[in-house]
Amino acid sequence: MTIMKVKKKEIIIDEKVVKSFQAGELWAFEKIYQEISSFIYNVVLKMTKSPEETEDLTHDIFIKIYNSSKKFNRSVKLTTWAYRIAINHTLNHIKRKKTLITKLSEVFFHRDNHNSEEPVGDSDIREIVHRILSKIKPEFRICLILREFEDQSYHDIADILKISLGTVKSRISRGKTEFLRFYKIFIGGNHHVQNN
Repeated sequence: MTIMKVKKKEIIIDEKVVKSFQAGELWAFEKIYQEISSFIYNVVLKMTKSPEETEDLTHDIFIKIYNSSKKFNRSVKLTTWAYRIAINHTLNHIKRKKTLITKLSEVFFHRDNHNSEEPVGDSDIREIVHRILSKIKPEFRICLILREFEDQSYHDIADILKISLGTVKSRISRGKTEFLRFYKIFIGGNHHVQNN
């Protein structure tokens, strides 16, 4: 099984803009918004799968970013800090609605159908992935999503979730093990794993 990744172009914010943002200058916030709004929107959209929800959440996220400008620690990249705010805000929103799994990003991968009694279509694959993710512990699931689906580095994941590097690696490893275990169950013809 190969999970396909798309490398993302790094967003670099000018140091002068960052300093002015920390000082509460509106022009700097507007500049940052121009630079990262599409990035934040796409991150949220992958989690909600709803353009309408994403627009509302993105608006709320940037209000939170602006209101937290003085709390920004420049030892962390601004994009990582903003990403953390976006992830946490969106996760809290999803948890309130109790629809975390059905709102997660799609996963596209190649597979060998020879071990399956029936062909599995793309829509079936997406449903299987969503159901598999629902069986993985939330702390493993979010690390797996950030690493495999969002292409975040181990260090960035540690910054985003405020956990140690060792914990990140452990959770990703255990998440992959769980994902593969349930994947083999589904592809092997047993589709009776119940959602939590």
